Amino acid sequence: MCKCKGKNYNLLTFYKRYWLFCRDCGTAESIEKKNYKLSFLPFKDYKKNTDINDSNIYDYFTDKAHIEDSIFEGEEFYNQYIYPYGIDISSKRILDISGGNGHAIMALAKRGAKVEITEFNKRAVDYSTNFHKINAYLYDLNKDDLSKIVKGKYDVITLRACIMFAKDLSSLSHTLFNILNPGGYLIINKSVKPTLGVFTRTQLDQHSYFFLRQPETIEKEFAKVGFKTIKIINEVDPTMYVYDNDLTLRWYFLHYFYELRNSFILRKNDAFEIRSRDRRRSTLILQK
Repeated sequence: MCKCKGKNYNLLTFYKRYWLFCRDCGTAESIEKKNYKLSFLPFKDYKKNTDINDSNIYDYFTDKAHIEDSIFEGEEFYNQYIYPYGIDISSKRILDISGGNGHAIMALAKRGAKVEITEFNKRAVDYSTNFHKINAYLYDLNKDDLSKIVKGKYDVITLRACIMFAKDLSSLSHTLFNILNPGGYLIINKSVKPTLGVFTRTQLDQHSYFFLRQPETIEKEFAKVGFKTIKIINEVDPTMYVYDNDLTLRWYFLHYFYELRNSFILRKNDAFEIRSRDRRRSTLILQK
């Protein structure tokens, strides 16, 4: 249950998980199911995948195709969120939390920044250490004390596409504030909002988002420890991410079955864009 202590909820049912959506603050929490109704069918993705866990699912980070995507994302990140807002990165110390294979943050390194990353996936940590020759730390957002893993303070901290996996924003905000230099920036990039499109698209994933929040909820939590907001940028994901479910008939069937079922539950709920069929995201630029 979300921390706003609201009393108005929708419990939405999807194939591998439930989503508990708070109509008061717009936060959605995922609840994993123990059993899947169609697991008797001869489709691997209808069953529980015991070959992966929430760490090795990201082993693909070091694949060639993902490396190419990361290089592009790094340039895009600089051009959209660093340069336009006049954030000085030359000779600045930057920490990229959940930085994947490290290629994205190297876009800032080639512009003079001193970069380090954390990552949940050990293969990616080893790759960044050996390939980029940078400090890379194995870090679990929900179990580890970041201040005991990294050394010193940073001028810029980025959380790219990972805030959805943080269960305790209060603890995280305190930690990040304490390891950031005065005047330093915190960039929370691609924070996914709860939408019907995201719920249906991720329902066959064995491991997925823990919490989806409104940008105002995140802003409010980080403001409590002293962060001030420079900018909040909202976007609709321009990729075909949600529509990947059209690629096979078995995905397509489940997608629209659960979309229609939950559309009926949400038919009178226009709050927080919850009925949207696409993926909507926010980027928050904060300063200490």
